[in-house]
Amino acid sequence: MHEITLEDWTHFLKLAEGFDVGPAGLVHYLFRGQAKASWDLSPSLLRQFPDAITSADALEIEEALLLSFTEVVHLHLPQVHLPQANDLIGSWALMQHYGAPTRMLDWTASPVVAAYFAVLDDWEDDGAIWVIHAHSVDSAVQDESLKLTDTPLPTLAGRLKDPDALPHLFPLRQLHPTDRAVAQQGWFTVSTRILAEHGEILGHAPEANVDVPSAFRLIIPKNLKPTFLRRLRTMNVTASALFPGIDGLGRSIDELARIRASDVEVGQ
Repeated sequence: MHEITLEDWTHFLKLAEGFDVGPAGLVHYLFRGQAKASWDLSPSLLRQFPDAITSADALEIEEALLLSFTEVVHLHLPQVHLPQANDLIGSWALMQHYGAPTRMLDWTASPVVAAYFAVLDDWEDDGAIWVIHAHSVDSAVQDESLKLTDTPLPTLAGRLKDPDALPHLFPLRQLHPTDRAVAQQGWFTVSTRILAEHGEILGHAPEANVDVPSAFRLIIPKNLKPTFLRRLRTMNVTASALFPGIDGLGRSIDELARIRASDVEVGQ
């Protein structure tokens, strides 16, 4: 995987400004910030499984988790926020939103939002921003009948539950996003093969017809993390903006405390 180590905040801004945003309503690039550059692109559900698990057993566990969630989620959310009974992607997205493990990975259409998640935690480690050219990833799916956007939901559910499914990766977003997904310009990637690590699939994506690879990483050295967090705060990229509600306010105050503490340490 191609990598670019960022020299400073200005270097990041220069690269971020070079990403083609495309026409209104479309997205060319997706970004994912991770606090540790050593982390791969394994969805939260995949990280729960032992190495020797079979696809069939993993699918059985996934179905059990989905059932346990959907059986009681109506007790906590109004009906208007609940996905339809056959909306598998919508159900997984809701589970993801509330911290349940799924086979989906969170992405954003905003490089600065991705930078926030890359620098927020683990200041003793380098962070990373994964960058993918969404159209190239989608076009890697050779069988048009597998396209998420063109496949009826019942048929799609069957393919996502196939233990012998090929490892195709799809970028997509919710039809009815939550306020948090809107604030974070959220997208997902999902693989038809439940045990697929998304980075391995991206390694086989065709090259984009642009000046950069279809998939690569920006490395943020650990010593730059406090500076990046401080700069992002001036752009209103904070927890209070990305996590609407009182919990976002609390997170934002925690960010401020860490920034002020790092200022004191630098001044000593």
